[in-house]
Formats: sequence, structure tokens, C-alpha cells
Amino acid sequence: MLTFTDESSRESILYFIPKKSDVFANYKNYKAWVKKHWNKEGIKNFRSDRTGNYLSDKFKNHLKAQGTHHELTVHNSPPQNGMAEVTNRVIVTLGRSLMIGAGLPRFLLTEAFHHASWIKFRSPHAALPGTTPYEVVHKRKPNLEHLHEFSATVYVKDLSAGKLDVQAKVGKFVGYDDESKGYRVYWPEKRSVTIEREVRFNPDKVLIPDDRLGNKGEWPNYNDNGVPNPIEQPAAAHPPPANIEQSAVAQPPPTNIKPKHITPRPCEQPVEVVLQPRLPDNLDPLELNTGRGFRT
Repeated sequence: MLTFTDESSRESILYFIPKKSDVFANYKNYKAWVKKHWNKEGIKNFRSDRTGNYLSDKFKNHLKAQGTHHELTVHNSPPQNGMAEVTNRVIVTLGRSLMIGAGLPRFLLTEAFHHASWIKFRSPHAALPGTTPYEVVHKRKPNLEHLHEFSATVYVKDLSAGKLDVQAKVGKFVGYDDESKGYRVYWPEKRSVTIEREVRFNPDKVLIPDDRLGNKGEWPNYNDNGVPNPIEQPAAAHPPPANIEQSAVAQPPPTNIKPKHITPRPCEQPVEVVLQPRLPDNLDPLELNTGRGFRT
């Protein structure tokens, strides 16, 4: 991970490079971006450590040609480049926390670092009292209306589904895309990340992780003030009576109570029921000494 941070606004730009030899090419890309969006004169001062990526002849000649002053730290003195060190530490720490809390595979570290940088850019900074790096750059407050939890379960509309098929696919939210207005969604069964637009979240509930943090992985209910509602315990059907002492020795029944006379219930007499056969509607009663019975 390679980061370039502007000292005045504290805006950080991330580049994920496979090898350190790509530092010079990414620096030229960052310099072109600064000239287009921030300062037309380019970069006046550039501070870095004394690693070989910044001490190559190609890098030095390029800085001299552009009129950029190169400030180098003393060997074994990371505090002299404290801004870059703190930026990297905050992004790595926050990204690692997102990964551990979400339980996602390690190959998604770039997604977690990218989302951590997105959050840091919109968070208050000690060097910018009362404001954020986003406000310094864009001259307006950031819109956090669509801020969602990292690795939240999302439902993406399936455009290829039939009328009787399931209309949504389940994925994991892993951040926002910089090049398009969409969400980055991770598909565990495919182990891939795509950019989606038709995405649905559940805004009324917050996911609590599983037992790794000492809980049961539930979806608690929250009231209007954002405080979890207490869990209601089921009441006992027959609560035991309070303050009743049990006698240790069985007592004989009292003799002064006379039993009540109980009148026996009268027995019901059985009723004899004679069942008469029922003829179908299309038959007449049989006549004597004749076999005719059907209607003509």
C-alpha cells in the first residue's frame, strides 16, 4: 500500500502496488492529479524516507526537472515523517479491525483499507479543528446518509431472474466505488467483488458480530433514541408463593369440620331409538305383492 498525503488538507490518496518498483509511476500519476484538482503549480515539497524507491536516479532527476524540493528523513528516524507514518497506521489499524469484525477472507484487505481511507477522509482531524479533510477540499460537509456497516448483508436485484424466481441475490457490502456511483459487493460463493446499484439495506438494525467478541450474533431491537431495548424474559406460568414456610411434620386433618352431604346425580334412563330406512328420491314405497317400485 502506497499513500500520498497533502499537508494542508490531510487528504490521503491510496495506491495498491504489487511491487515497490511501481512507486515512481504512481508518484507521477499523483502529481498529475494534484495539478488538475488541487494546485496547478504542482508539488513544491515532497517528504519521504530514505528507502531505495525514492533515491533512484530516475526519481531524483524527475524531481529536479519539476522544481520539487525533496526532503529526506534521517536513517532510523520515522518520527521525522510522522504524518505519513500516522496515516498508514490509522488506515491499517482501522482496516484490520473491519476485517476481524466482519470475518472476511484476507484477500479482501485492499477493500478494507480502501473503506478505512474513505472513513478517515470524512472524520474529524486533530490538525483541522472543527472540520474534516473532506470539508477543506470540497468546501461542504460530507453526506453520510448512505453510511453502512462494513460487511453488512445486502440484497441485490437479480436482473436475469424469471417471474417466478427469487428476485434478489445476497451479498456483503465492502465499500463505495470511486469511479462510479455504486456499492462494492462481495459474493462469498464466487469470491469476487462487483459494483452494484440496485442494493437494499436494513436501516433499522445493526449487526452484532459472533462469539469472537463475546456475544451470540443477534439482531437487537433499538428504540428511537438508539438504545437497545431490554430483552424480555418469559414469565413463569405459576410463580412460587413468597414467604411460605413448609411444615416438617404432617398434621392430622381437623375433626371439627363435618363433611357436606352430597346428593348423587340421578341416572338418566336410556331412550330407545328406532331407525327407519330412508329410500332414495327416485323410488316409491314398495307395494304389497308387487315388485314395482321405480317411477315410470
